[in-house]
Amino acid sequence: MNTTIIIFLVLFLQGCGDRGVDIEKKVLAFDPSFQNAINVRNSLAEEISARQISYNEKEADFVERINVLNAKKETAKREYFASVEEIKRRLDPRKRSLRQELIDIERRYRNQKTELEYIDRDIKEISALIDKKDRLILTPEEIRSWNERLAVLIDKRSDITSKKEELKQEIEITKLKIKVLEI
Repeated sequence: MNTTIIIFLVLFLQGCGDRGVDIEKKVLAFDPSFQNAINVRNSLAEEISARQISYNEKEADFVERINVLNAKKETAKREYFASVEEIKRRLDPRKRSLRQELIDIERRYRNQKTELEYIDRDIKEISALIDKKDRLILTPEEIRSWNERLAVLIDKRSDITSKKEELKQEIEITKLKIKVLEI
């Protein structure tokens, strides 16, 4: 292909084949001294052709080197990504452990929340019962017993609310730990 380009270039510079020869003959018939200019043109065309050949050889060499470097780059890229994935997998056991821990904490949180709902319901029922003490004709002993139960439930609600908040904070921290381990 390079040779074709060179031949085309020489022919183009020489005036495009037979037609160029006819033109040259016509010009030389009128001015024979113009032969020197044609000879200089032909010499320059040969010099350009030689330089084109040299350039094409260098270009082919550069293209080959670039292809080799691109192949090396792709190999290095694959090795890099493979090694990065291997390094990331080293954290997998810790991340799995944290995810399991999060599941356990969330389960305990839901249990505390459910228990708190039952206690709130019981507090509401006992409070309603105590409010109706005159209509239900409760004895002072029964009122005292219900008030004690109410006090125990209120204390228990306070403890569970506190535990629930601690679990909520543990959930947030565990989620942050998992997020921190992402690379």
